[in-house]
Amino acid sequence: MRTLIYFTRELPGISEELSAAGFQVFEALSISEVFYLAEQQQGAHIIVDHTVEEDAAHEVAHHHITLRLQPNANAANVLWEVSNFQSGPLQ
Repeated sequence: MRTLIYFTRELPGISEELSAAGFQVFEALSISEVFYLAEQQQGAHIIVDHTVEEDAAHEVAHHHITLRLQPNANAANVLWEVSNFQSGPLQ
């Protein structure tokens, strides 16, 4: 099972759709939660929702490869990105 860390400021966001698609999704509402989950879930892809402030998104991206969502992005967009970059980084 592929694991995602979904960094957002508004829940539920697209977490439920991603879970229904077969992903294990961990939700994070703060930078410290993202870093903790990334340490605990080695190899998880980090998805940064558009609701996260730019400085917080940049801080996470400075330490980890992330996929930053645009305001109109949905779970299908994330699924496409993950399926097309399974063996490489998400950017």
